[in-house]
Parts: sequence; C-alpha cells; structure tokens
Amino acid sequence: MATKIIQIIPATEWYARYEEEGTSFLEPIACWALIDRGEDGTEIDGLVPAGNTLVPCKETDGFAEIINREKV
Repeated sequence: MATKIIQIIPATEWYARYEEEGTSFLEPIACWALIDRGEDGTEIDGLVPAGNTLVPCKETDGFAEIINREKV
C-alpha cells in the first residue's frame, strides 16, 4: 500500500539525524505528518526534503533519530 498522508503541520526546531559511512549529519524537518499505514495503523513522522518532494524520515537511507534543536 502506498503511503497516505492524512494531515501535516509545520515543524520548527526539529531535525532528522543521519549516519553515513561513520559520519553523522542533520537535516531540518519541514513538517510533521499523520500517516495512514493501512493495516499497520497510523503514525506521526517528520517529512524531510528529497529532491523536489518531501518524504517520511523513517523511509530515508541512513536515518538514525529525530532530535530537537536543544539537543544539537
């Protein structure tokens, strides 16, 4: 089943942290999304830029965690 986004709201001061080849980096989260996963229920995930679109953090390569700016 394709991801169905039910609702989005702005995200400020939140980042997705990624790990690639032993290096850690941050990507700002553009917005929070309420996502319908079908039989798996719904979940909230941050959306990050990927080319000319936004994708859920958990669906991107190297995703490690979501952190607030206070922990950066």
